[in-house]
Amino acid sequence: MSSTMDKVIINNNNYIGQYNDQEKLEQLLLTIIDICIKPIDNNDNQKKILMNNIIDKLRETGFIKNTVSYDPTIMQRNKYLIANILGEIFTTSQIKNLLDYNQVINVQHNRYLQEYQEIEQIGSGGFSTVYSARNYLDNNIYAIKKIQLNSISDFNNILKEIQILASFDSAYIIRYYTSWIEICPKTQQHNIQNISTSSANSYLESYDSLTQSTDITDYVSQNPEINQSRELVKYTNMMENILTTDNNYYLYIQMQLCQPTLKVWLETKYDQNIALNIFKQIVYGLSYIHSKNIIHRDLKPSNIFINQTENNYIAKIGDFGLATTHYESKKHTNNCGTLLYAAPEQINSTEYDNRTDIYSLGLILVEILNPFYTDMERSICFEKIKIGRIPKDIKEKIPWKYQELILQMTNKHPSKRPTIQIILNFLTK
Repeated sequence: MSSTMDKVIINNNNYIGQYNDQEKLEQLLLTIIDICIKPIDNNDNQKKILMNNIIDKLRETGFIKNTVSYDPTIMQRNKYLIANILGEIFTTSQIKNLLDYNQVINVQHNRYLQEYQEIEQIGSGGFSTVYSARNYLDNNIYAIKKIQLNSISDFNNILKEIQILASFDSAYIIRYYTSWIEICPKTQQHNIQNISTSSANSYLESYDSLTQSTDITDYVSQNPEINQSRELVKYTNMMENILTTDNNYYLYIQMQLCQPTLKVWLETKYDQNIALNIFKQIVYGLSYIHSKNIIHRDLKPSNIFINQTENNYIAKIGDFGLATTHYESKKHTNNCGTLLYAAPEQINSTEYDNRTDIYSLGLILVEILNPFYTDMERSICFEKIKIGRIPKDIKEKIPWKYQELILQMTNKHPSKRPTIQIILNFLTK
């Protein structure tokens, strides 16, 4: 018991290393009190007021010093630390009786309704919905993605997407801001409604074929840029415990709002010169993604967003729900992505790399140079391109140099496709 506690105290330095030993003990005391107090009427602000009142009383009686204050960030880290202590001492069933995992994981109550003014639903698919919403504090409008968590596999899948998004810093990728989990008793209903995925400004589109993402344990262990795998696995294990309770849990992701999608823009505001510049930006974005050893696996016009400011158009790649890491020895799940845009090896094999994105990018280039107005037109054209032929009816609309590039990018042999850098050199020369 002593060695376990010593190890935990040492680890605790990572969280509250700015404090001396006495102050650390005082922070630990506040954390234990924080765990014991549940939000009043599910109101986190009321809890904060109550905690500050308790701290004032503790100061008056001399239990804590004036220098120690209620810091929710430190409280949350310490809760996680305490969960780790208990995990090394007690069994899972015993921990459930000792500790409320909702507090350890910082499950929140009504944060979305308290901090955002919902404007409209802009997309839906499966168990997720996307809204445009205005933040009351900064007055900016964001895209808020709401996902119902029905199982630990749901959580693993979306956690992978969040980790990837959070690691990106590029002008050509949708920006991630933050995420949180909310609890809702099963007697209550969150407003998750299905709308047509073909709506003009949809943020989500149903996949023609989906795959289960790699388990988070495997994902984290193979990606050195993501936080320590052991800590994330512990966090995931705690999530698994709370998802078995009689409550509904929703994960919210706050992202940059960009509209419309490239699909809608091509159908309504098409200009070939602007479109080619947009394509170049998509290539810049994909180059950045590939530099991070990430394969997107679902590139298509409805997953690319256009941010317009005056006469400037900036393309941003989004929806990383099927993205995965790539290392030479790693095999991937086959038959995933959107069938119309997916490379042959992505559908039929488990051994592929980021050149599968090049194939999808080649089909996007076809639409950049020759927009389609019906799904039938698009399907017929793509079928011919996939066997190495540019249809006669669009040859005159596509410059010869781009015809050659398209056929190279959509070659059925991945080794014969150009790298993203070669494509970028072609576009910038």
